[in-house]
Amino acid sequence: NSTGTDEKTSDQGTKPEEDTPKTSLFLGKYDSFEAWMERRQGSVGFITDRTLLLSVYLEEPDYQWTEEDIQVTNRVKKIAYSFLEEELREKYDTQIQLIYDVEEHEDLLFHIKLEENIPAYVTTEKEREIDDLEDAWIATLPVRELMEKYQADSVGFLFFLAHEGCSYSSMHFIDDGVKTWDESCLLYLRDMYSKTLEYETPAVYAHELLHLYGAEDLYTEADVFSKDTYEKAQKQFSGDLMINTYDVINGKYTIYSDSVKQIITPLTAYLIGVPGVEYPLEGTTELVKEEVGCFCGSTYDRPF
Repeated sequence: NSTGTDEKTSDQGTKPEEDTPKTSLFLGKYDSFEAWMERRQGSVGFITDRTLLLSVYLEEPDYQWTEEDIQVTNRVKKIAYSFLEEELREKYDTQIQLIYDVEEHEDLLFHIKLEENIPAYVTTEKEREIDDLEDAWIATLPVRELMEKYQADSVGFLFFLAHEGCSYSSMHFIDDGVKTWDESCLLYLRDMYSKTLEYETPAVYAHELLHLYGAEDLYTEADVFSKDTYEKAQKQFSGDLMINTYDVINGKYTIYSDSVKQIITPLTAYLIGVPGVEYPLEGTTELVKEEVGCFCGSTYDRPF
């Protein structure tokens, strides 16, 4: 995890020999880096935070990144995150501030060489192993320095794999404390469910990032809440990006490479803590949150 201390000194006083050490605030808001980590929302906190996203391209023994494929991921990021910015601004009068463009900010791009390949589909058991690997990868990154440079309140990690697979996110839950503090998305280059292995879509990138802010999957197969709750959510808030990231047209799996067709409904807006949005799901309280943007409980209590 991205831990550390904050013991900077500053030169003050009229005489150089009388310099007095002074502890600086982390980001000018928190008593220390550790105090920032005590925030219950995890490394990606509130939807209104200034959020820094670090892009880490994982080089596997059998799969390496080309410059062309990296450019594809950059294009998809821009479409996905522009959609989120516009959707939240126009529908909820909420400003989301994402700092992620590695073409503009080269210091946000990293490569890490792996000793083993990551499978296309990560099982629950394997996910726990990868959580530990992600902690080790993050420990090599200059997280604190970059957060201070960009004055970011939140930081998330985008781990990219140069082959097909099923993308997913690692979310923070309050009872896990610092164990799952760092929140991340594992994003594959290509969609394993596409018969022609098309590139992963902007809808998937947007869907996964919303998880880090506290959004929940709203499709029945997620199996976290009751079937009745999923049915109510799907009926009352059809078209939500957290229900699906694709369409089924004439029985065919259909994805879109240049846009996001889904929407952010009031249910997902509530879950990610959009200011002023009250709990909107009728007939159940299963999705009510005690903390803005974060669920109580542990990721290890979940069925995935």
